[in-house]
Amino acid sequence: MKYQNRLEESVNRLSTVLEEQKQLLAEQKATMNYAERLENILTPTDELSTQGDDLLIGGCKATDLIEQYGSPLFVLSEDTLRNNLRRVK
Repeated sequence: MKYQNRLEESVNRLSTVLEEQKQLLAEQKATMNYAERLENILTPTDELSTQGDDLLIGGCKATDLIEQYGSPLFVLSEDTLRNNLRRVK
């Protein structure tokens, strides 16, 4: 019984810490603007950027691409493809 109580206490503490971390992450995301969020996920070869609240893919507004081609949409960057090809040659 003694070990069960300790285990339950440990699980409760871990649950509390996990919830606190989730809340902290949510607060951080809420205060980050789109450009900061994008910086967290970009790789060196990505052609993604922001302009105000617009996401740009290779200099084109994502909303314009979706209006023209529909959603979901898979977009490739010609510049990225060419740069990657040069790297592997």
